[in-house]
Parts: sequence; C-alpha cells; structure tokens
Amino acid sequence: MPFYIRKGLNFGPIRVNLSKSGLGFSSGVKGARLGINSQGKTYLHGGRHGLYYRKNLGSLRKNGTTLQGTYRNLTETEEIFTDTGLSYPVFNTQKSSLQIPALPYPANKKTLYLGVGLIIVALIVSVLWLKISLGIVGVVLVYNQMKTQTKENNFLTALYTLVHLGPEEMTGATWKDTVAKFSEKDRIVLASQVLPAWLEKQIQKEEIITLDEIKQFLPVSPELVTAIALDTYRDLVAQLISDHQLTSTEESFIQEVESKWNLPQEAFTEEQKLISQFKNLREIQFQGLPEVNFTRDLVKGEKPFFEGEGRLLNLRTLNTWQQDRVRYKEMGYVLDMEGRLRISNRVLEIQDEQNTRTYAIRLVDDIHLSVEEGVVEVFLSNRKNPLVISSPLLFEFAGILNRVSEMED
Repeated sequence: MPFYIRKGLNFGPIRVNLSKSGLGFSSGVKGARLGINSQGKTYLHGGRHGLYYRKNLGSLRKNGTTLQGTYRNLTETEEIFTDTGLSYPVFNTQKSSLQIPALPYPANKKTLYLGVGLIIVALIVSVLWLKISLGIVGVVLVYNQMKTQTKENNFLTALYTLVHLGPEEMTGATWKDTVAKFSEKDRIVLASQVLPAWLEKQIQKEEIITLDEIKQFLPVSPELVTAIALDTYRDLVAQLISDHQLTSTEESFIQEVESKWNLPQEAFTEEQKLISQFKNLREIQFQGLPEVNFTRDLVKGEKPFFEGEGRLLNLRTLNTWQQDRVRYKEMGYVLDMEGRLRISNRVLEIQDEQNTRTYAIRLVDDIHLSVEEGVVEVFLSNRKNPLVISSPLLFEFAGILNRVSEMED
C-alpha cells in the first residue's frame, strides 16, 4: 500500500486518509490490506518483493450496495502488478527460511480406529486362536495410541504454558520446572517452538531480554536462535513503519532490540537503510528546509529546494486474460520521461534533453509514497490520474515536495 505522507489518522490497524477529495480508509496486516478510497471504491492489495496483487471490489452506494448491476459488470477484475525495473528500489530483502522442528506427536486417529476395529472383530469371531490374535493386536495398538496421545497432551500443555509466559518469567528455572519430565529430544523441539513466541511476546510487551541469557538454558542451536531473532526483528521493522512513519521512540526501540539480541549487523543492512530513510523523512518534516542550487536559472521570487535524477512513469496494462468469470490484468510501469527532477516553491518539474514538464505546486493535493513499488504518486487538482515519479532520492523527494506543497504562498 502507498504511504500517505500528508494527512492521516491511525486507529489501531485502521488508517484514515484525509484529502481534499474526501476520506479514505485502509486496514489489514503485512502483505494484505483492504481499503476504501475517497471516491468510495473498495480494493484489496497485497504482495511483496516486486510482485503485487490488487483486486477491485467495486464502488459503494450510500446504502452499502455496489454501483455494479449488469451481468457485464458482475465479472470481477483482479490486477497483478509486475515490477518492470523502471522504479528505483527502496527496500529489497527476503525473510529467512526457518527450519523449525515439527511437533513430535502428529495426530494419527487411524491407528486408534484400527485397534478398536480389531478388538470388535475379535469379540465377534468364533475361532479361538484368531480371536486371541486379533484381540492382542487390537489392544496393543489402542494402548500405544493412548500412550502417544498422553505424551502429546503433556507436550501441548507445556507448550501452552511456556508461550504464555511474560518476559519476566522467561527464566531458566521456569523452563527447567516445565520440561523436567521430557526427553532431550522433546525439549529440543519444544524450545524451537517456544523461542519465536517468547521473542514476539517481548516485542509486544516492549520488555527486551538479552538473548544470551535465554541461550544458556534453551536447547536451540546458535544458528537457529539467530535466524529466529532476525525473522522477528524484520517483522518488527515492518510493523513499525506500517503506520507510514518512524518516530524517534520507535527507532530507539529497534536499536535496543538489535543490541540486546546481539544481531549481526551484516544481516540487516537493508532494514538499516530503510530506517535511515524514514529518519531523514522525519527530519525533513520537522526541520528547516534548506535551499539548493538548480542547474537552470531561477525566475523572480523562486526558491529551489530539490534537484536530482528521476523518472516520470505511466501505469499500463501489459497483458489481460479472463478465466472463470474473472478478468486478470497484468499491470506495470512504462517510461514517460527521464531526466532532472526539480522542486521549488513554485513548480514541480522534470526535464530531459529536449523537453520540460512543469506542474504548479499550488495544484498538489496529495502525495503517496509507495515503498513497495518504489514510486511517489502526486495527485493534482486539475488531473484525474496522479503523476507517478521515481527517483534514487525517493524519500527526500517525497518529503520535500510535501513540505513545499504545504507552504503558504
């Protein structure tokens, strides 16, 4: 989803976006969000790492029904966004593939049913040796299954107890008391299931424990501990920037996690770059805006604030197909212009070797920064569709344009 730089309010997982054209809403979790824009059109958006999915759900009437009513319009439209390589990537990382041991007691009711069935057959048959044989086999199968079920219940009870501990209870003594009757094999599996829950709980409670303390008593390999911690750390960063900003308090909390979990810096360089970008964006919003030098002459009264490389893109349909009454559209950006981007107190402009396109700053209504797609959408009051701009200085461009667009004439 785009990051709404200008006006917005957060209510838990729901975000309200304010613009001159009205109210928009969006809510959801990482990788999937449901939204209603200011025109009342609903959409579902999801995806990461260059491949994104958008499904248009239609427009809403005041009474809640859709404006679509004909058979032709009953066909749903689903959009798949493909990265064409024309936007500048901001964040490019993949979560690690964790190999956590599976639970040791998978449910197998077939064995129990087989055992019970053999016992029933043994009661029915009249041949003594067959009766005894089937009965013994049936009893053994039922006994073994009940024994396994008891172990499974004990394992799940211990797991439930451990994952619901508060940070202050995540101690060696608590662990030892809980797993005293378990085999070493079961303890290893249990620990690998417990550790992710413990780290998540620390994040939720904002009470971070030094990971070295936990390593001393949890029988988890150092490699798996680091992988789980990095995975949780990346989820934390994604969660904190999901409200479209990163406060100094949130940044300090991230640094505390990095320190106490002793995470290897080389493993989260992409996250650090993203955090740095959000920090710069925060500083742009609250600090003075310095003037820069333009590579062209200024007009009277013009103040220059940004110049850098950039591209003007257009979103186009690359391919379409229909299946099961669903129309699929593959969308992607194509290049319109590439050259120098400039922002002054008067205009936003892009200039290539031959042409210059200029847009008055006073016409800027909204600015949407999409980290996933690496673009800034600039909504102008005299245009139906937004300008789609990408730049190596994406955050700086978006932040400065936002500040300048809110300056009084």
